[in-house]
This record gives sequence, C-alpha cells and structure tokens, in this order.
Amino acid sequence: MFSPKKLLSRPDHTKRNRSRSTSNQRFSYYTVSDAASSAYSGAVKKLEKVTKKLRHALPSTKRTSKEHPEAATVTPKGPPSDESSWNTAKWGPVLDISDVALARLIGLYTFSTLKKSAVKIQVLDRTAGHNNAVYTMQYMALGTTAEVCIRVPACGWGDHWTPNDAEALRNTALAMRYIKKTTSLPVPTVHQYDTTFNNPIGAPYIMTSFVPGRPLLSVWHDPALTLPALSLEQTRQNILRSLASAMASLRPLTFPSMGPLLFAAGGNNGQASASSPPTTPRVDSAILAPFGAPRGPSFSPADHLSTTETHAKTFFRRCLAESRAYALAVEDSAEVAGVHALFALLLDAIPWSQQPESFVVAPPGFRANNILVDERGEVTGVLDWDGMETVPALVGWAAYPDFLAADVVEGVAWNLGFMDGDVLDGRAWDGYREMYANFLEEACGNGVTGVRKSHWYRVVLTSVGDLDRMRVVLDGVLAEALPRVRRTELVVLAGKGGLTGEKEKLVKERFRELLA
Repeated sequence: MFSPKKLLSRPDHTKRNRSRSTSNQRFSYYTVSDAASSAYSGAVKKLEKVTKKLRHALPSTKRTSKEHPEAATVTPKGPPSDESSWNTAKWGPVLDISDVALARLIGLYTFSTLKKSAVKIQVLDRTAGHNNAVYTMQYMALGTTAEVCIRVPACGWGDHWTPNDAEALRNTALAMRYIKKTTSLPVPTVHQYDTTFNNPIGAPYIMTSFVPGRPLLSVWHDPALTLPALSLEQTRQNILRSLASAMASLRPLTFPSMGPLLFAAGGNNGQASASSPPTTPRVDSAILAPFGAPRGPSFSPADHLSTTETHAKTFFRRCLAESRAYALAVEDSAEVAGVHALFALLLDAIPWSQQPESFVVAPPGFRANNILVDERGEVTGVLDWDGMETVPALVGWAAYPDFLAADVVEGVAWNLGFMDGDVLDGRAWDGYREMYANFLEEACGNGVTGVRKSHWYRVVLTSVGDLDRMRVVLDGVLAEALPRVRRTELVVLAGKGGLTGEKEKLVKERFRELLA
C-alpha cells in the first residue's frame, strides 16, 4: 500500500500503546534532535502493518546557519557516553569520516568539474539528525571561496546499506534536481551523488550547495534575528508571503496516482554529477525505509513497501476497515467500534477530489526546521526531500506547513515561545493561517481549494490505524463540531449502533461544517 507517512506528518506522542525513541547528537556548534515513531507494541501483526502505512517518520535535521567558527578545521565532539553503543550500532563509521577523506572528496569534485584542485579545504561543521549526517565544507578554487554540504545516510556502511537504500538515495538526489528545474522553490543544488562506497569517504553521499539562513521558528520568535527596520510582525508576514509564493510554484506538478515518485535508472555505476541529464519522474511502488530506521535482525524492507493508489478516499476507507477489524480483535468493545464508526463519518465529510483524481507533491518534511529564512523573513531554503511521494491534493503543496497547524495536528493549546513573555495561545494561529491562505491565493491567482481546512484533513488522515491517536483526534473534532456532546457517550452510542436518524444526521452535518 502507498504510505503517506512522509507528507501527512504529525509528531508522535508517547501513549500507552506505543513507544517513542529520541536522539540528540552534538557536533561543533549545533544540537539537532529528532524522534522516530514506533508501532503498537501490543497489537497483532496486521494492525501493526496498518499503523505503519500511515505513520510519519520524523525527519532528519540539518545545519541551518551560516555562522562558522573563524578557526580552521572543526573536529567533531563525540555523542554522550550513555548513547555511544546505540550510535555505534546505528551509525557505524558514518559520524567519524576523517577530515582527510572529506578533503580528498572535495579535491576530486573540483578537479572533475573545474579541472583545478581545491585549496584551503576546511570542515566547518558536522551535524547528525535521525537519518543523515551532514558535513559542511569550505574550499577555494579558481580564486573563489565556496561551501558545500556532504550528506551521508545513517545506514551508509557495511551490510546496513542495501540496493533499496541506494535506489532511495538516487531518487532523493534526482527529486531535488527535478524540483529545482521545474519550480522556483529554493532547493539546494545537487552537485553530485554516489550510491556506492567507491569514493574517497568510503560511503554513499549527496553533495549539495550550502544554503544560508536560519530555522524559520528562530526568526519567527526572536526580534534580535530580524532587520532593525522591520517589526517582528512584519517579519512574520514576510515569512508567510515568501513561503506561500514558493509553494505555489509546485502547482503545475500533477500525477494520475499517489505513491513514491521515482526516476529512471541512470548509468555511471551509481554516480552522477551536475552535468548528468535530468530525468522525468513516474509514480510506482518502492521500498521507502528511512535511512535512520534500525537495521537490526528484525528489520524487514517489506515493512516499508509503498505502492500506488488511484483513489484516495477508497484507500483511506480500506485502511480504516482493516484498522477496525484488527483493533476489535485486540479489544472487542463498543468504544473501539464507535471510534471507527465516527471516523468513517469524518472520512465521508472530507471534500475529496472528484474523478478523475489528480495527485500532487509537497516537501516530504514540511516542518519549520526544514525551512530556512533570512533576516527579512525571505525563504532561502527548503530542505529534506527523502522519500518524496505524490499525495492527495487536500494535503499537498497547498496545505498548511506544520508550524501553522501545530495546535490541531499536535494538539497544542498554547506554546511557550523563544523569548521571555512570548506566550502564544493556540487560537492566535488562526490569524496566521488565514494570512497564509490569502498569500497562497494571491500567488496562485485562483483555484486554490482546501487550504483553510488542510490541518483538519491531515490530522484525521494521519490518525487512521492508530487507535489512541484516533481517540485524541475525536476529542478535538468534537470540541469544535459538537462542543456540548460528551465524547465517551457519543462513541459508545455509535459503537452500539444507536447513532441513527436525527442524531446521525446532526453529527454528519456538524462534521461537514467543520471539514467542508
């Protein structure tokens, strides 16, 4: 089945039926943290597979500031000792690539592209997220100083690296080139990539241009990072306007089915430079295992198989039916049946595209930490294109980015900001959502639909197959649609088949009002 986990994103909260693992790596001057979601620990195998279909794998994060130390080479600081064994098992030698090996790779790159060896090569930064390590390099060639990022997958060593991973890395590199060529999104330029170990660093990698800027939310919250001539509110409006304009450039890219976006195989023994001819993508089945997924004895590539679908509503209804069957096999109760009955009404209330249905693209990791902005609030980079897939239009390029949907998708009622006294009530995001929707319509001219309800679509769709999450979502939905109704009573009533007649009609109407 096609898995929308990459785009239909949501943070994974710790609940009684699931575990959560996090990791923090510190290298040089930046700390990057991310989390990996895991399946039901107590559910049967088939329910676990349904959950995996719709689960979002949280992203890797990358160095996002152009501030470099003035010293020469930066050496890595090791991870905390209590995580050393875990990191060794996961990363192997990926975090310990030597400065000499990195310098040789840069030298080979400049000689092959400029016919000139690089000088004054420095390692400026080393960061690690959940899926990739990123080495930021500086060098001089032909009298010009340049910076590049070398991105190495966590599983890029030994027998952890599989043909499926090599294909995934190649698709990521070509997807970035495709987006760069066909849209105005500020995507890093892919200089070259290698899916093999036959290179100076002895690991697969993607080499890209370095993108200056700061993480979006750091500029959003801190007036000290903006231009003195601009107020913080003006900077925020610039961020929203710039981001909406960039995302609108994805509008022409449509596909007849949803699933992994793949590119025709090329030559060069898994290696390719910027001069390699561009390829046209297709939608087809593929293994989309995150590079940071544990590669122990229990790892099975088949668990990460993503296939194609041509009808979104049918797909999600089928997932819901499978979820109901296996959830009831674990806990046969009116409450479990009722949760699924109400979710069926929610799926019916979503204004799905009419046939023939077209599918669209969006950044797989559309989170604030993957969006870089300058001091004016202009977007300078959109990062993280691993596992790119086509998705339903309702949750595609025109959907809200994660940071504008946090109060619904993450269940955030309020958020403590970066600055003292910066407390933003969740409801205050309504104004910024409306502003973003207006900017998106302005950039597109006309024909943009669904953006104002996209956060609700996403939270409903990403919850299918996760019973605990479905319960939480119903709490939020009923608080908006039926504020005077007690969730428990309504759920049990629906589970016992008592939600009929005028009661059912009322629930359907309120769900449509919320989602239409």
